[in-house]
Amino acid sequence: MTQRQQIVLLRGGLDIVSPPLEIGQGFCIGALNYESEARGYRRVQGRERYDGQLKPSEAQYWVLDFDAGQTAIVAGNVVTGATSGATGIVLLDATPDTGTWAGGDATGTLALSEVSGEFEDDEALQVSASTVATADGASIQTGAINETLDATYKQAAIERRRALIAAVPGSGGILGVCTYRGTVYAFRNNAGGTAAIMHKATSSGWQAQSFGHMIDFTGGGTATMVEGETITGTTSGATATVERIGMLGGAWSGTAEGYLVLSGITGTFQAAETITGGTTGATATATAAQEAIALPPGGKYRTVVHNFFGVSKLSRLYGANGEGPAFEWDGSVLAPIRKQIDASLDKPRFISVHANHLLTGYDGGSILYSGTGEPLDARSVAGGGEIGFGQDLTGLKSSTRTATIIAGRNKLGYLQGNDTANFNLSFISEDSGAFADTLEVVGEPYFLDDLGVRSLRAAQTFGDWSIGAISRLVEPMIRRKREKGIVPVGAVRVRAKSQYRLVYSDGSGLNAYFGRKNPEFMPFDLAITPTAVHSGEDNSGNEILFVGDDEGMVYQLDSGNGADGADIEAYLRVAYMHQGMPNRDKRYHRALVDVIGGGPDTEIFYSSDYSYGDPDQPSGAESQFAISGAGGFWDSAIWDEFYWDAPDQSQAKIELNGIGQNVTLAFMSDRTYEEPHTLASITINYTLRRTQR
Repeated sequence: MTQRQQIVLLRGGLDIVSPPLEIGQGFCIGALNYESEARGYRRVQGRERYDGQLKPSEAQYWVLDFDAGQTAIVAGNVVTGATSGATGIVLLDATPDTGTWAGGDATGTLALSEVSGEFEDDEALQVSASTVATADGASIQTGAINETLDATYKQAAIERRRALIAAVPGSGGILGVCTYRGTVYAFRNNAGGTAAIMHKATSSGWQAQSFGHMIDFTGGGTATMVEGETITGTTSGATATVERIGMLGGAWSGTAEGYLVLSGITGTFQAAETITGGTTGATATATAAQEAIALPPGGKYRTVVHNFFGVSKLSRLYGANGEGPAFEWDGSVLAPIRKQIDASLDKPRFISVHANHLLTGYDGGSILYSGTGEPLDARSVAGGGEIGFGQDLTGLKSSTRTATIIAGRNKLGYLQGNDTANFNLSFISEDSGAFADTLEVVGEPYFLDDLGVRSLRAAQTFGDWSIGAISRLVEPMIRRKREKGIVPVGAVRVRAKSQYRLVYSDGSGLNAYFGRKNPEFMPFDLAITPTAVHSGEDNSGNEILFVGDDEGMVYQLDSGNGADGADIEAYLRVAYMHQGMPNRDKRYHRALVDVIGGGPDTEIFYSSDYSYGDPDQPSGAESQFAISGAGGFWDSAIWDEFYWDAPDQSQAKIELNGIGQNVTLAFMSDRTYEEPHTLASITINYTLRRTQR
């Protein structure tokens, strides 16, 4: 009989609830570590450890030929050119191609990393000031003579960089990760667990940040103190520079009370002494000596970046941790943001910005807001006040310039208005709420509740009904996690991929793709125990994603190709394909799989099953195919991001040789350094047989 063809575009996401005949062609019925994208299903990108140093995936290697080798050159040696002064670190033990070390005539090739300078032909190569060989030519970056050696050297360079990247110093898990002005910060308890330390990612690794001091004052005089002026204790003679002024009450007319954040202190201020501003002449009374500013241990750090001051360079980071007051950070000065409540209660868990007011959310549902454009001013006269939500908060998220979404465990609302005169809190739902840290805006607000991932619009329309959940097709996965007590760590938007990404405490998660008519959900596994997740921007405005784990390590997500040096195990089973004739047997001859991307040697395993896995219909033997993807066209592809001798898209031929009413294909990959590939479509070749009656 004449062979027929069916072309199936791979899209739709995971569906584990619909009856078989209802599942759309191209959906999948099993998946792990694949994600939906515009062209099909892509194996997820990697994760790699991060501390601000050169990332493992960015590591490079150089090759340097040598002769007259007289001393074994081993991995880790620092080789120096005696004439040029160039240096490089040896990646792999050098094996002579000819000659011997003992004979002083060994020849071969060195694989080097972190080369500085230019090696010169015929110069002596030295290790610890002793000559070990002679350079036979100059060093060449990425200069392996074949693809096998290129992969070997590249992997060795990656592993060397990985070994240099350390966990955030301290004890316990990561308490939070954030980005500010392109710099990454991480919070972790100190070794003794007595305080949390803020660490900055730098080119030399994590660096603990030091904070200044603060002093409380009352009875502020008729002149207003200003930032930058020098104050003096009239009794102690102590001096300091005012960095920030926190206002808690009164006015600069003899009743002002608050606190000063100080730097450059000399001496020790005394309780009850008068402090005087050297620029303004303002006076106040110190209530005690200065105290060092520190962050309390524990908690979970949630942050937001905002510019309250109108000048482009004055954007600042604002944070809350649930264990102490909120704070402001400008890269060098940390200022506590205290409120007019007892210190034992001043422990906001959530933070956001609405209409140029800083919002801090507390247990019990209290939301305190600062004065207009004054994040450190809690006074009502400056525009500060309180809003009662009536339930413990689980999220605060500014959705637009004039609306902030407020979430509780079983309540949703939004705040509108510009200031205390017209703030208006409206409730969307009194029976549907969000798990903590899952409220995120991807075009519109989304969150996780007991029934799955929902949009704010659906919650407002359907209330506490499952029909409003956009994750209905993967609901059993979400329900099983809830039943096992596996809770979400948080959710982030991934703008570059049109995703809402939900991360659970066991390292698993769901990617929701919004690039087509309906959201498409696909599961992933990070293979770590996450404690914090964050989405931010680098100095160039590029999106960067991070996750912190229970061992104090910070990883950059969607970076590199492997799972921090381990394999990424990826699996995808396509929904049963019946060619529009579900009750008719077919002989399946072969399938053509269109694969986009991947590296020069991508390997994918596959297997096939027929008639819903009927044991009387033998499964296809597991096999594999290799492709050479990630090609491109001159003048259109990005240089150094494609392989010039590879096709732009590959097509793999799979022999099926099975009989059944339908067929499914499963794809598996398990590689550490392999670049992600996308499964775009399947073309099934078949012939018709009898009809089942």
